[in-house]
Amino acid sequence: MKKIFFSLIALCCAIVANAQNDQLTATLQHGDEVSLFTGADALAAAMEAAVDGDIITLSAGTFRTTPINKSVSIFGAGYEKVDSLTIDISAIDGETTIGLAENTLHDLNFQGLRFNNIVNIGGTTNNAPIEGLTFTKVRFGNEVHFFSDITNANFDQCIFISSQRGYPDANTVNANNWLYNNCHINSLNYFKNGSIKVDHCIFSNGTPIYNSTVPFIFTNTIFNDCSRFPGGLYPKNCICITTNLPDGVNCYRPGYYGRDVFTDVDGFGYSETRTFEIQKPDVWVGTDGTEIGIHGGKGWSKIPATPVVKGLKLSVSGKTLNVEYEAKTR
Repeated sequence: MKKIFFSLIALCCAIVANAQNDQLTATLQHGDEVSLFTGADALAAAMEAAVDGDIITLSAGTFRTTPINKSVSIFGAGYEKVDSLTIDISAIDGETTIGLAENTLHDLNFQGLRFNNIVNIGGTTNNAPIEGLTFTKVRFGNEVHFFSDITNANFDQCIFISSQRGYPDANTVNANNWLYNNCHINSLNYFKNGSIKVDHCIFSNGTPIYNSTVPFIFTNTIFNDCSRFPGGLYPKNCICITTNLPDGVNCYRPGYYGRDVFTDVDGFGYSETRTFEIQKPDVWVGTDGTEIGIHGGKGWSKIPATPVVKGLKLSVSGKTLNVEYEAKTR
């Protein structure tokens, strides 16, 4: 309970500093200690001061990138601006590398963020493994490269504008126990070893899987084209936009080229205004009894996990900072 309390205090301090100084803020929480950094390099300063297990909370705005080379959690205001939902954007600009060479990072957590450029996960060579990696409501605006073994990775309600790939092409990256839930995905390429499960997602690329031999399990997912899957990787209980699936593939087949699938517009490309609601949610039902696509299963929402803080009042008495606020979970 104490940890949650100080997380809220950190968030309050970030909000106040941003409102009063019109500056970007990164709040670092280490146990019961809270430090505040400001400016475009605030994330870099917070990362330099952080140790494993710390929490960094970013205000809305665009931060310059920095290597994420410690086992930390980074929380932002959101990946898209939605005024009606009081959501803003915490963006990281520049190519970002997550991992520490010759070491293993543990239990990294990223929520409510937008990466504007390439993200390299597992360093930039095959010697920076990660055990425990969670991305929740994160938008990746460019390619995502995996260089090292990643174990127990969870991608929840994320947006991948471009491809994800083991790197380089002739790679030995192990994708050990990966799970994608309610994500909009471009493609997954060059994964050789491990296991990957994809549930209640949308693939926008006509070649969703390329040069991959890792065992995939696809359930309750919508595909632009299923005819280009490698042998043995055919999905089940999905929506496939193709007319030549092999016998025994249990998938619904609506109109070709994405017609008659979604209620908003045809096609699979991502945009901030799209809802991706399917036309027949009561008919196109997946293995869990909910509709196929991103609105089934756990569901899809742009609302970040950070709480809404209202009625914030600060006062100073000697060396004591008094904080009054009302915080509600979104």
